[in-house]
Amino acid sequence: MSSPLVEWLKKVKRRPMLALPDEPEELATLLRRIDTPQHAAEITAEHYFGLIKRNHVVVRLPLHAFALDASGCGVRLFWLDHERRSHGALRLTPAEVEELARLCRPPELLGRRQHAPAEAGHGSLRLKDLLPGESFVTASGEVCRVAREQEENSRYVAVWRRAATVDARKEPWPGETCVFATCPEQGQRLQRRVAARGRRARRRAA
Repeated sequence: MSSPLVEWLKKVKRRPMLALPDEPEELATLLRRIDTPQHAAEITAEHYFGLIKRNHVVVRLPLHAFALDASGCGVRLFWLDHERRSHGALRLTPAEVEELARLCRPPELLGRRQHAPAEAGHGSLRLKDLLPGESFVTASGEVCRVAREQEENSRYVAVWRRAATVDARKEPWPGETCVFATCPEQGQRLQRRVAARGRRARRRAA
């Protein structure tokens, strides 16, 4: 049985496949292979289950999963093909993410289309530039909050998701994650603070 979604999946997966290397890969190397433009990457079943457990899955289909990456700014597709004994993964292009949003309507992707924080002029920032307790908007349109308790000298920032609900969850996110202000006024204030911090750093280095 065919459907627009099935046909779209076939089209998206019709890319040259980068084979598994002879040696095991570290996670960063595996993700770089998956993210190779206009290519898919062969993965193992263990990779499949480990990656979707590590990422935030926004659409789950039989033997397929779409997940936001750690930054919340990209979407990867993972799939299992037991018949061919070849499992794969790839990064969707921005146009494909929009198509996925129309076909499956996941709240996370619809939220990004509705909020469009960058286009609203709220300004983009690095997560590590925010202070504990400050709220921000992710690229998917989710409002989160920087946790008040942070580990010192860490590349990660503790973030509260769904902070005002019974489903509140604290997660470590990379400090370089691209985030957005919740309103133009906050964006201007944060941009001024980041600029002042940069001037101080340059004076110290001079």
